[in-house]
Amino acid sequence: MLTVIGGSDSGKSTLLTCINGLEPIDSDRILVDGTEVHAKSTNLNTLRRKIGIVLP
Repeated sequence: MLTVIGGSDSGKSTLLTCINGLEPIDSDRILVDGTEVHAKSTNLNTLRRKIGIVLP
């Protein structure tokens, strides 16, 4: 389990939507359990079963 905390407008929600593959990234890559989130071969539905987001 991982918790992301930070001040208002620090990019927490943007980071979480990128990790979930809901928003594109400009450079680099995001790995979840060794799976590259934005790779064309990644099945996002399968990956999202491992990711949970709770927003207040």
